[in-house]
Amino acid sequence: MVGANTRIVGLDVLRDFAAIIIVVYHCNALLELQKWPQYTGYFSFAVQIFFALSAFSLCIRYQGRLEGIGNITDFYIQRCLRIAPLFYVMMLLVIVRRIYKGWELPSLQEVVLNLSFLFPFVPGKHESLVAAGWSLGLEMMFYAMFPLVVAYVLNLRQAGIWFVIAIFVQCLAGYWLYSANLTQNFYWMAFPVQVPFFLIGVVVFHLFKKVDTWPMSRRASLAVATVIAAPTLLWVGWALGIYEMRIDGWPVFRPIIGYLLAPLVFAFAIYSFPVIVNRGTVYLGEISYGVYLIHPLMIRLVGVPVQKTLSQAGVGTLETTVLVIGAVLAATILMASLSYRWLERPMMQLRGRAVLGKGALLEPRLR
Repeated sequence: MVGANTRIVGLDVLRDFAAIIIVVYHCNALLELQKWPQYTGYFSFAVQIFFALSAFSLCIRYQGRLEGIGNITDFYIQRCLRIAPLFYVMMLLVIVRRIYKGWELPSLQEVVLNLSFLFPFVPGKHESLVAAGWSLGLEMMFYAMFPLVVAYVLNLRQAGIWFVIAIFVQCLAGYWLYSANLTQNFYWMAFPVQVPFFLIGVVVFHLFKKVDTWPMSRRASLAVATVIAAPTLLWVGWALGIYEMRIDGWPVFRPIIGYLLAPLVFAFAIYSFPVIVNRGTVYLGEISYGVYLIHPLMIRLVGVPVQKTLSQAGVGTLETTVLVIGAVLAATILMASLSYRWLERPMMQLRGRAVLGKGALLEPRLR
């Protein structure tokens, strides 16, 4: 049975896959490498996998362990130490790059919003100074409410009720924000619109608890069936054009993509697929936060010059696509490894050393 001191390695592998999908998506979107199939535009929904994974992992680690001000304070400190250091480093690099290029510097308001992770509240500033950083503000907002989640969402029924309520709020907020046209993408990136993707991770956690004691063969069969069913349903939705159905221009059914991806969290939690779960993929999952946050910079520093060089050399489109994505991934993984070794892991261990012997919640062991 999984407890608070257990790390489910299958989830690390799923983080790995989600991060790589995001890298591929942004390489194609930013560099326009070649004309990809239409459905690859939905690769951005790998971010919603991260949201469900985050909620699920927090439930595994902290369920029943956030009672009292001391434990809650430790939780907030640990979450800040996990997210903020690399984000601040990337923010500093953004400012340095603007100085180097002679571009306009961010205003004091933008700096304060990013330092405090309050940028999701401000339309037009909600994407943050750091490329791909928009999701981290939402993560911090979910962390803020998480002690209430573990205190009041105690079973599958309660999780399901809150998830349904969140979908209702998502629909109302999404339609209103789209109609208000406050700024590009805010109708999608606003916290009320993204909350269901966190809460579905809580639903998956309570489902997981019901099957965690099943025999391995039964769990493996369920996991394989889930991994087959989820992509199949996603493809059917795309083939039928469901995700592009709109009400007054608002893509009402597009969030279904995120809901259909969440079962993958369940599948990788109940069964470690031996073909794809290994030391390499688990390690890439461990550094996935760095991969996610660092890759836009590597697209600029590595992807752009490699693409230009290959284009001048007359290399074909397909070969260019493969080589550019490969170069960006290699550079990103290298930098993410250095970040994890010299910045992220030391910062995560910092609070553990400070409160050792006082019930500190340290990084869980591998399952």
